[in-house]
Amino acid sequence: MGWCTLGAGRAARGRRRDDGERVVTVRDRTDERRARAARACLRLRQATRAVLADPRTAPAAAVLLAGPMAEADAALREAGLAGNEAELCALLGVRA
Repeated sequence: MGWCTLGAGRAARGRRRDDGERVVTVRDRTDERRARAARACLRLRQATRAVLADPRTAPAAAVLLAGPMAEADAALREAGLAGNEAELCALLGVRA
């Protein structure tokens, strides 16, 4: 497993090397990206529910949800989950 070092002043999960420098594994980075993607999708779901629940905002749903959709799409791509709905649903704890 590879190591990625973080510069001074940045918090890092994981272990310390023999020289005391904090490091995170590649797996930690992947887990963080997946967690960001899951949170972005949850924010999109919450925003969608809020927009569609209000009859005054529902007609403008596409405009109002463009930002949250773009955020979720970018986070999914970064995490390598774009096009993999089954794995995403598993992370979110929902059934596909």
